[in-house]
Amino acid sequence: MIVFVVSLLLLSIVLLTVRKREFDNPIICFASIWFIVCFLYSLRLFDIFDISLKTEILLSAGILSFVAGYYVNRYFGKDNNMQNFEYNDSWQRLRLIVVAFFICSLFYYLPIAYRVVSGGLSHSVVKALSVTGDIDSGGVLMQYCLRPFEFIMIPIFAYCLITRFTKEKVIVFVSIVFPILKFLCTGSKSVFFYYFLCLLTAFVAFYTRNRNSILYFNIDKYLNSKFVKEIAFIMFFIIVLFFVFYMDLFGNGLQSLYFYSCGCVPMFDKIITTDFYLSATHTFGFLTFNSAIRLVVKIFPLFITNGVINIFETANSYYERFEYTTYIAPNIKYNAYITMFGDFYMDFGIFGIMGLSFLFGIFTSFCYKNMPPQKNIHCFVVYCILIHYIAFSVVRFQMSNTVLGLSLIYSLTVFKTILYKRFKLRI
Repeated sequence: MIVFVVSLLLLSIVLLTVRKREFDNPIICFASIWFIVCFLYSLRLFDIFDISLKTEILLSAGILSFVAGYYVNRYFGKDNNMQNFEYNDSWQRLRLIVVAFFICSLFYYLPIAYRVVSGGLSHSVVKALSVTGDIDSGGVLMQYCLRPFEFIMIPIFAYCLITRFTKEKVIVFVSIVFPILKFLCTGSKSVFFYYFLCLLTAFVAFYTRNRNSILYFNIDKYLNSKFVKEIAFIMFFIIVLFFVFYMDLFGNGLQSLYFYSCGCVPMFDKIITTDFYLSATHTFGFLTFNSAIRLVVKIFPLFITNGVINIFETANSYYERFEYTTYIAPNIKYNAYITMFGDFYMDFGIFGIMGLSFLFGIFTSFCYKNMPPQKNIHCFVVYCILIHYIAFSVVRFQMSNTVLGLSLIYSLTVFKTILYKRFKLRI
């Protein structure tokens, strides 16, 4: 019941934000995704396991803490005047960055392609090693530099395809070839999903708020049309009824879709109510921020104490246990999708769920609040990565993943410096 009430609250947030025409507001993404999760789980279809009252309360507390942090910063946080600061994108420098990235990616992926084709390495093994950054092709520099930059490059590709398709032919060429190359070498479909997410984000960010765009007036007409609203409500009601009463007509397809949509809820319950995943002590941030800590451990191994190493290894063992399958319904196994609140709980318990969710909400609001209306390339890259973090919050907190965690760190530091810093050669 608590989860259902939270889903209604999230739906109201989505509707109010759309009413304000803030289509690119990240709170829409967060509220929409968690509305779907909470609402579908509240239907209790396919004998999905019930969760404990404690899990309901903690899940609701995590969701509401993020929302609270977002709006606290939005209405009470201070601006840092980034909107008034001009960053002029240097497209000549950006072309060099993209070409250098593409050449380096060839050195990284071609050896993998050779091993896959020759039968020495399967796609499943590549995926498993890629999560922890332990695959040896290219060495540490490739794993901790190149692969994180993939999540910086793809938003750039999307930016150019939507706004500069005819002007940046080199970047457009790389934007078409690279995802195909990555898929052929690794078999990972996630690159296409992230690409689509970035394209959709670019479309929303650059067209729905432009008053000179035809789409602006079409959306405006759509929102103000009473007839269309009534049709939309009827269609939504029909879809819900179809989903509830006729799902068995399509067999396991819709059943799998249902469990992928809300299976993270009973999976999160396993984290809270069993001692299999949290078999020892809490990990105090070593799981949530595993990517940043892993980088420090790799760079400065001589300065890391035994106590730090023990917690780090404990966090890694917890991470591996998430991949073990467990039952979330009779004869239905599931794994991995522990939600970001699961990571927070493993690190700091109940206080982690509320505190870290609140801080993530503040960070999300801060980034969106201080972005200029006409987003430059750096702002757009950060924005896309942030949307990806929110979209995959039903899986786990993406900072725990080596590649995704470092991509956010690099986008806020290294990429910004390379793109905008004025370098002077002194002889």
